[in-house]
Amino acid sequence: MQTGRIIFADILRIIAIIAVITLHSTVDLFRSYGSVNIDWWWLGNILNCSSKWAVPIFVMLSGMLLLDPSKSFSFKSFLNKRLPKILIPLFFWTIFYELYIVVLINKLNIDLPQLIKNIYTGEVHFHLWFLYMIIGLYLFTPIFRYFIKTHDEFEIQFFLCIWFIVNGIVNSLDTFFDIQNGFYLNLFVGFSGYYVLGYYLNTKLYNRKHRYIAIATLIFSVATSAILIFFLFTNNFASKVDIVIDNISLFTIINTICIFIIVKSIDWESLLKNNTSILNIIKSLSLSSYGIYLIHIVIIYLLSSNIFIKIFKVGINYKLVHPLVGVPLTVILTVILSYFSVQILKKIKFANNIVP
Repeated sequence: MQTGRIIFADILRIIAIIAVITLHSTVDLFRSYGSVNIDWWWLGNILNCSSKWAVPIFVMLSGMLLLDPSKSFSFKSFLNKRLPKILIPLFFWTIFYELYIVVLINKLNIDLPQLIKNIYTGEVHFHLWFLYMIIGLYLFTPIFRYFIKTHDEFEIQFFLCIWFIVNGIVNSLDTFFDIQNGFYLNLFVGFSGYYVLGYYLNTKLYNRKHRYIAIATLIFSVATSAILIFFLFTNNFASKVDIVIDNISLFTIINTICIFIIVKSIDWESLLKNNTSILNIIKSLSLSSYGIYLIHIVIIYLLSSNIFIKIFKVGINYKLVHPLVGVPLTVILTVILSYFSVQILKKIKFANNIVP
């Protein structure tokens, strides 16, 4: 049995990166209501609703590992270790995707001043927003650690409850009705709740009963959100759909908590006991998940690019035969190709810094 690894955390990273790729493989289908077959759209809708918990899970895992007051912590060492793993990929992949989209796809010239401005303002390729968000959480880590260390469980629960109410209910209602409440609740807005929630939920033990409740809740939440989204699209409220599927919406928060509890409640150590080969695969995929996140978009683009179609006579995306075929095939190929791309880059000097 391997030591030094938290198996359920590795499992969560793997299913989260698969969910991210599923989300990005179906986003065009999901946004095509009215222009694709309704059964195709429903599949995209359900997959979208079933995958939005992916990035919040990554944040919760960071909080789980970094906010534990029982572990020694040096902020200087923390920044020296963590920030390069964010900043180097951020600059490289921003420039890479800019070159790919602007030069190769749109046949335009790079506007260097605009590129620099975009890096500063965060107007980079859509999936790189995660790096900006995690930098903010890293900088606040000593404050979160102090809060957890000096406050009892009730006070941590109070913070999480207010965060849940503000993000899951108040902000959703404000957005739907186009109003703005007058209370200054900005301190409770954002991913900080997931960060603390990851630590808090990890302090609890979960059994089979908790797992079954979480599974039932997850199914109900996904079904309800999918039906609500259908209602919004069919009643000309398409602009309000993000209320349901935002990373910090009511349903996403509920789904994220359920996924965490379901995976943590399983005794992976006993289930995978003495199965070294599977444990090695899990470890390798988990360690590669960050690199896969950074590179997977270009793989998705390439699978449906003109170059790929010219070589293989077919593009791989949700349109291939039927989404029931196209989506799984896109996800599987993207995971495999992204993983091996990361492994190759990790073996190249200096290139390993862009997929840490």
